[in-house]
Amino acid sequence: MSLLQEIEQFGLADCEFNRKQLSDEITISWHFSDIQEVDDTLTNDEAREILHLIKNGHDANIGINWEVIDSWIDFFRANKGK
Repeated sequence: MSLLQEIEQFGLADCEFNRKQLSDEITISWHFSDIQEVDDTLTNDEAREILHLIKNGHDANIGINWEVIDSWIDFFRANKGK
């Protein structure tokens, strides 16, 4: 499915925007609890640490998504205590 088809499927193509109210930037936020949704065995501190590893080390061409979060959890676990 193409991106346009996905947008149409969710009805976003029919959204009307007030162009005068559009911002020049957007911000996507992730919370440490999102990290724990992937692995509920992580403590709050561990999830926060992984969140900041992701912030500082993610590939901007890929972005941050659930698969990226899962990979960073694996990296964290493999390097914990080193």
